[in-house]
Amino acid sequence: SRSRRGREGERGSSGGRAQQRRARARPSSARALARSLARRVARPVRPRAMAPEATAQAAAPAEAARKTFPRHGTRPVRLSRGDDDEMFETLEDEAEDEAEDEEEESHATPVVKTLSGHLGSIVRWVSDSLGGRQYEQQLMNNLKRSTMFRFCSQQSLLALANSMELESFKKGDVLCIQGEPQTSAIIVVEGSVARLRLINDQLHQMATMGSSGSSATIGMLHLIREERSFSTVRAVSDGACFRLQADVLRELLEESPEFSQEVIFSLCKEVRSHTRMSRTPLFMQSGKAMPAEPLPWFAVSCAAAIESFYRSGLNAYLNAQLSGQPRGKLFPDMHIQLPTRILYINGFKGLRHILDSRVHINDFENPQLVGLGLAILPGVAMTPISSILEACNASMNPEPLSTRWTRGIVPRCGREIIFGIGINQLSDFCEERMEIFSSQKARNLGGSLVAGLVSGYLSHIPHNLSTLKLLMPNKTYAQHFDALSRPYGRWFDTQFFPVQSQDSARTSAFRSAVRNVMVPALTCVFPKGSIIRTTQIAGSFIIINAAVNALSHISVNVSVSRTPSTA
Repeated sequence: SRSRRGREGERGSSGGRAQQRRARARPSSARALARSLARRVARPVRPRAMAPEATAQAAAPAEAARKTFPRHGTRPVRLSRGDDDEMFETLEDEAEDEAEDEEEESHATPVVKTLSGHLGSIVRWVSDSLGGRQYEQQLMNNLKRSTMFRFCSQQSLLALANSMELESFKKGDVLCIQGEPQTSAIIVVEGSVARLRLINDQLHQMATMGSSGSSATIGMLHLIREERSFSTVRAVSDGACFRLQADVLRELLEESPEFSQEVIFSLCKEVRSHTRMSRTPLFMQSGKAMPAEPLPWFAVSCAAAIESFYRSGLNAYLNAQLSGQPRGKLFPDMHIQLPTRILYINGFKGLRHILDSRVHINDFENPQLVGLGLAILPGVAMTPISSILEACNASMNPEPLSTRWTRGIVPRCGREIIFGIGINQLSDFCEERMEIFSSQKARNLGGSLVAGLVSGYLSHIPHNLSTLKLLMPNKTYAQHFDALSRPYGRWFDTQFFPVQSQDSARTSAFRSAVRNVMVPALTCVFPKGSIIRTTQIAGSFIIINAAVNALSHISVNVSVSRTPSTA
């Protein structure tokens, strides 16, 4: 290799040196990357160039965004060449020496296209000296969470981090303007920023989509071809960010095939994660494939047995709250309730399993309407069994059980339809959308909880009317509803719109009209006993679905066969 003195002599003529550089063959990736980084770190900061003339379509939002957010400029935390010329020249020399040595040895030793080793330490030391050490770990973490670099190797992320420039910003600074070419991307490591997009002369705050935790990376997907910036980025607090220039990213991609493949793989993984999102409509949900045919009745029966005690205890409290009478027994007539509840839950699960396997809703012209009908059918079929269960808890009604179970059967049918859709289709619907959980068990629990809360709330009024009719069969449904709305009527008459002696006929008529609408609405929106009822249904869904999923692999086959006798 050439001696250091010879190289220093060549540096005397900048023109000759430039000619030699242009005449060289394409350098190795490590040398080109090292030289680029060394020159980039050493050169003084230049102000960002303004965007060229925009097209007529894109100029309007960009101009409006510039008027709305005047550029405050960024404050790069970097050293100028001033007093440090000697240090930067030394670093450039060392980078040139190592790059040229690698070029001469490339015929015998393959070139490693990263910034690891001694040269990487030099560049990292330069980055640390410029104030980057305190943000080093945060930058690497944000790069690992970025959509574009999520699956890049540690060496590639290190090379990328060493190619970025640290900048500080103050509250109110504009880091990027909508409609301007995206010449650089930023990764926020301290503070917070807002992404604002001007749509039809109205500002909207935009959420960053992508891999979990990628919101700190802004503008990276528009960087390769310097597409127009999607939004205006404004600082809402003091902080710091690292900026990556578009030409640097392109150079890294061109010089390192490994890095390019890693970026492509990261983006492919992100696209696949979105295409895998299940979005089956509610009434087109199909049940899980059961390992036992036609149903894992052992798992369902165990779940129903456990849930029957939970439901019976809460029913006692709910009936006492609705009727105003003392609480009855927590577990009355369990010798009737337990087998009936097991038959009841097996009926819901079994009917759905049979209907899913026998009726193919996609073969019909309107599959969602057919799916709605199939979802309603189990609730209608299980209403008589549910009526027997409810009658067991209605000890206040002196009628015999054979007559008592028919009281309130109409609203109870509506309640069972809501229950059946909730425990079957709605539970699967919510579980399918529990994307915040990676565990299937956690998604099942979360989906059952949400479905139970929704079903419990929607079934309040049918349940209350059927229960009151069961407890007090001598009253009509209108009288029972009036009893449910009586607390809201008192509140309306005494606090919200009290009656005044000097009210005119017109005021009294207006008050009566408002009362006739508001009191029933409050009774339906905030029904009596809502907390107990919702807790009961949500807990039942969790117990049943969790137990079925946990025990569904157990198949208990009972067969009766006659062994032929051998005479």
